[in-house]
Amino acid sequence: DRTRASNVSRRVPRVAGDRTRGPNRRKERGSAFSLAASSEVQQTTSSTQDVFDPVASNLGQWTGVLCDLNRDGSPRELPPMYVPEAFREWGETLYEWNTYCVTRAIESGSGGLEHTTMRQVPLTACESVQAQHELESKVSSENACLALGESGCAAMAAAAFTREGRTRDASVSASFLDGPDRRIRAEVSVRLYDGEADVALQSGKVYLERRTDLEMGADELDVDGGVRQTSEVASTERGEVPDGERGTGTGFPLGVWATIQPAQDGGVVVSIGRGFEACRALYDSDLALAEVAAS
Repeated sequence: DRTRASNVSRRVPRVAGDRTRGPNRRKERGSAFSLAASSEVQQTTSSTQDVFDPVASNLGQWTGVLCDLNRDGSPRELPPMYVPEAFREWGETLYEWNTYCVTRAIESGSGGLEHTTMRQVPLTACESVQAQHELESKVSSENACLALGESGCAAMAAAAFTREGRTRDASVSASFLDGPDRRIRAEVSVRLYDGEADVALQSGKVYLERRTDLEMGADELDVDGGVRQTSEVASTERGEVPDGERGTGTGFPLGVWATIQPAQDGGVVVSIGRGFEACRALYDSDLALAEVAAS
């Protein structure tokens, strides 16, 4: 299968592993990550025995908590307009959003995935006012490249860096199953400034999600007018980059970590991991996606 990725005219990104799906996949042995410290990818690829469908395991409705992150991986404060006045009067702030995500399969014969996440926001910064949902993000293998690991982890990476003024930007996302009804997702945005040599982390996100039968709009989803007054995610332990990983590493809440490392051909490898599971995207020297892998 050599379907060409959108925004990439020179090559089709390679998808590493034996159970890979998506519109941009090639089932091949070997990996370009051998040029850039691929030992963790090779060691953590699951056995082909006793496997389950990694697409099906991600499908359905998920309620969750979102924590936006700064460049150093620390939780980012909510904008003041979403913080109740009582909190602001005491100099306190909030760090988390309630979310509702629908993950569906892309019915194109490719076995793709799409995460549509709604963020719950109050109509005012008051707990007594009914909350509403607004679109927070939509991540789809229709416009990104997807790789699936046997454990159910999934990586999606932009097909190329896109130019915005004097910068070029890309995003890479990862999801990790933590049991049948719990999932952790993470996303990083990376940026290269004109005149600089190194790609740097710009921002991040982490989601803690639980499977639900509730439909959008259910009364049970409206808690405290959409104002989340806990730090269920923000206060969790930040991830430690495993030994053997190279490049610049950053710890995120929920035990998630991210690294950015130069590749030998002048490109860059962006990795998101949790423990020894990892999702990786290799961009070539032109910042076009060459390979994506999940293990």
